[in-house]
Amino acid sequence: MEARCLEPGQIAIRRAYLSNLSLPSDAHALELGSGTGHVTKDLLNLAGAKTAHGLEPSPVMVARAKKSFGDDARLTFEIGDAKSTGFEDASFDLVRMHTLLCHVPGPEDIVREAFRILKTGGVLAICDGDYNTATAQIADFDPLHQLVRLMINQNVTNLWIMRQIPGILLETGFELGACTGHGYVAAKEAT
Repeated sequence: MEARCLEPGQIAIRRAYLSNLSLPSDAHALELGSGTGHVTKDLLNLAGAKTAHGLEPSPVMVARAKKSFGDDARLTFEIGDAKSTGFEDASFDLVRMHTLLCHVPGPEDIVREAFRILKTGGVLAICDGDYNTATAQIADFDPLHQLVRLMINQNVTNLWIMRQIPGILLETGFELGACTGHGYVAAKEAT
């Protein structure tokens, strides 16, 4: 997870969709599914939030985030459930889900929770994959393709989440904003 967060192609994708956000100068941001915290820090550096909070179900990931970024008072991390955050209504100017919805059954529950905790006029930023089209195949019968499909099938609950998300957002009450596709090919060997 750390290697993917620090990979230049992944950073470019995050920069592309976060740099154009218009947030108030005192914006409070939340990342649901914050992992090790690298992507949450982008809410400060790229999106321009004053503070950023990461909510993550894995105690191991929260501990790593706190170890890596605990000296930055603008960042906080805690263990929690994206479907029931415990935050008050209208608490955040920005809620972000970066490669989260593909992993959870019932993604509409998380979208409803985001709607509840966003301030009026707040921004929901979602970035996820179209995993049904993911491949590493370079020729017919490439054995690596089968390994990639196995990894995806073991880790991704919904291969088509980004095709479904516009309908989920509209049903929840969101207005659709910009939707941009980002191609991704790892530029070098994984570390």
